[in-house]
Amino acid sequence: MTAARCLLLALVALAGWGCGPACSTLAAERGAYLTRPAGPPAGGPDVALDVPFALLDALLAAEVAALPPVPVPIPGMGRLTLAARSVRARPAPDDHLGFTLDFDVRDGDRVLFGLAADAEVRPEVDARTGHLRFALGPEALRQIAPRLGPEAGDAVARAIRERLPPLVRAALTRDRLRTLTDKALGALTTGGYALLRDHVLVHFVAPTQVDLGLPPVPLARVEIHTRVGWLEVGLHADLPTEGGLAAASPPPGRQVRVRLTGSAVAELANAAIARGEMPGRYTEKGKADPQGPLQAALAWERGDRPLKALLWRTEGTCMTARIGGTPSLQAARRQVTVRLADGRVEDVQGSLLIQAGAWLKGLWDQTFTVTRTVAAETRLALGARRLTLGVVDARADADGVTLGLDVQTGPAK
Repeated sequence: MTAARCLLLALVALAGWGCGPACSTLAAERGAYLTRPAGPPAGGPDVALDVPFALLDALLAAEVAALPPVPVPIPGMGRLTLAARSVRARPAPDDHLGFTLDFDVRDGDRVLFGLAADAEVRPEVDARTGHLRFALGPEALRQIAPRLGPEAGDAVARAIRERLPPLVRAALTRDRLRTLTDKALGALTTGGYALLRDHVLVHFVAPTQVDLGLPPVPLARVEIHTRVGWLEVGLHADLPTEGGLAAASPPPGRQVRVRLTGSAVAELANAAIARGEMPGRYTEKGKADPQGPLQAALAWERGDRPLKALLWRTEGTCMTARIGGTPSLQAARRQVTVRLADGRVEDVQGSLLIQAGAWLKGLWDQTFTVTRTVAAETRLALGARRLTLGVVDARADADGVTLGLDVQTGPAK
């Protein structure tokens, strides 16, 4: 085997052959690392769930369009119907989500004019169950405005005239008809808010009930922000994380996005090790083994080789080491390939004989499995429908991991 091949495999990282550090000291060091307390939430969130407005608009519009037109009393015109045309999400102050709703006011099959409504909801977060919920009910309504096209006046006048008895209609002057039309439109302007709130939006509550199941992260705090084009739900984890997510660009298309800081990725893996859901002991060849001599934990440091494996051997010839590497992810056809480059032993106290790159690659595989599972636990329900989300995109960089989830609509359950 050539010297270059030996170097590429990074087979040996040796320091201080012999007794090595005291086992009790290393055991205490490991215990202190794994029991670090979570600090108070500061800076950006550890995990963010980004839901594009384009997705909310499409899902809500489909539900609203299925609602039958609602009969409403219009002063001077009798009973007309209001039919929803569209629902569009918009930015709103923090902790709120805004919507613009568009309605047609109809006389039978004829559209007389439109009605635009502005609404805001304050999503409620149940930290115990990890769910965020909101619905477009009557209490969400803020203001309305008639949407009058160039022919709206003539359409309303025609509808009023058709409702009059034949003798009254024959004696009706143009000026009198204009007065009745202005009065009907004025009544709608002043009374339309109550009409929409009391007669229409009461029917919106059930079909527009959005239930967003958040990724299963131990929560310290949840922040809700609306950006230009998406809803951002920021999760501050009750974990000993460091740093926070920076500002992001909009998620692509209708894809739900889960962003995690590298520190959150590492601490979620450490928590999974503590719960026994991810292997924490390994052989020197990197094979998971409950009796393995090497005990592992994760860390993430921005910069070169951000993924760190912290190793301890606290029995026999004791040692501690830090291995670093550069993780990457590649998604294609709903499959994610996990890669790791530049794996090397960065520090060691005692003696260690391992193949650093392969060893860390195995731990990165396990860590990404935890991360993917957390992201895939995101749930979305709308009305009676439960929607399926699947991981279709993934990437890792020095700052952390980003996963893209697409939504597949399904039948009501």
